[in-house]
Amino acid sequence: MPIKIIPIKDIKNCIAKLKKGDERAFQIIYNEYGSQLLGFTRRHVKSTELAEEIVHDVFVKLWEHREYIKDESTVKAYIFTICKNHILNTLRKVSLDFSRNVDNNIIEETNPEKQMMAKELHDLIANAVSALPKQRQIVFQLSRNEEKSYEEISLALGIGKGTVQDHLVKAKRSIKEYLIANGELTV
Repeated sequence: MPIKIIPIKDIKNCIAKLKKGDERAFQIIYNEYGSQLLGFTRRHVKSTELAEEIVHDVFVKLWEHREYIKDESTVKAYIFTICKNHILNTLRKVSLDFSRNVDNNIIEETNPEKQMMAKELHDLIANAVSALPKQRQIVFQLSRNEEKSYEEISLALGIGKGTVQDHLVKAKRSIKEYLIANGELTV
């Protein structure tokens, strides 16, 4: 089936209607960009099922935040930005889940010596985190323990996303330096 391109004028009209809650306009926008978004997402997550779930979430978010779309901006850029952020959050969560599984496997180790080493490393990391400035500790724990996104942390603490990122970069650097100084990590 050939791809039907909707003229810019019609897209702007759809955006205006979408902002007012018009479901038909939403359907037109979904039909126009859904398959492009799915292809984009599939290339990044390498899973059709996960890509479909992300695209669904993106369009749900579009519908929920439709009143914030600026008439002069393109809905395509808006949707792809939502999608990119969702992909990054999903990949971060998958990475974190993998890391936790590795940590759990280490902790579940039956060898008492390995268990002791894992506990010592865990305690050392906890000490490194507690040595961070208070705000940095909070940002780090929200990111790592509660799996909050930069935006969620930013809103919760009333700071910019750039500040959140800066805190996390500095926290990771401090923790790494702490582990090196205590002989648990080599450069």
